Amino acid sequence: MFLLVACNSTNSKTNEVSQTAKSDTLSYTMETYRVESKLEKKPGDTIKEKTYFEASYPQFEDSLLNAYVQSILVYDYNPDIHFSTLKEAGEGFIKAYDDYQKLDYSSPWPWYNNRNIRVLENKPAYISIGLDYDDFMGGAHGNHGTVYGNYDRNLKKEISLNDLIQEGKMDSLTLIAKEIFIKQEGIENREDAFKGYFFKDDTFSLNDNFLLKDSTIQFLYNVYEIKPYASGITKLAIPYNNIKSLFTPKAKEILTIK
Repeated sequence: MFLLVACNSTNSKTNEVSQTAKSDTLSYTMETYRVESKLEKKPGDTIKEKTYFEASYPQFEDSLLNAYVQSILVYDYNPDIHFSTLKEAGEGFIKAYDDYQKLDYSSPWPWYNNRNIRVLENKPAYISIGLDYDDFMGGAHGNHGTVYGNYDRNLKKEISLNDLIQEGKMDSLTLIAKEIFIKQEGIENREDAFKGYFFKDDTFSLNDNFLLKDSTIQFLYNVYEIKPYASGITKLAIPYNNIKSLFTPKAKEILTIK
């Protein structure tokens, strides 16, 4: 579906390894796309590393599922940046570096952008994937994080929280999650429980970055989302047994919950 072309001699690669464990799970191969800057070094520049953009991702036989994987793959945490294809994302990153290097205050270090999509759950009713991204564009440190995606194999669409939780029950989910978060973080002062976090108005809230696992729904807050960079990411797992009464019939069907 997407043309994989690099700006240098590096070609896209395919790992021909079967990932099928059961007859009701989907098989796939792993593809790699890489593009490097062709910008010539400045006089006196001793940096040997190349600025590059590299992505690896699963390739399925289902074209709609592949399109969904690609939509996750081109994610950018900068809301002002949007790319439609992997090729656009890779070439856009390299162009940003090349343009920056033409300025008087160019970067003395090469940039990089790594993206890797892993298949985390391969179930008869759904596929869950995780995009791990890691990049550096100058500054004190790079950025990193994980974005989850859950795909309904039957309806061929992304699974949202609204698909899982009954209408009017989202506040109940948040309340249960809040109690688990307080216990997990060891918060003792409940009155000012969230003043040390980055939650809006110091009020606990869930995001939409979640992973459907065997027995839990796991939310993940990336760096800077609710804590400083040095604190890293925060995972919050909510057991299905705690929220079974909140599930829609569709959720129970997908997750095989009675």
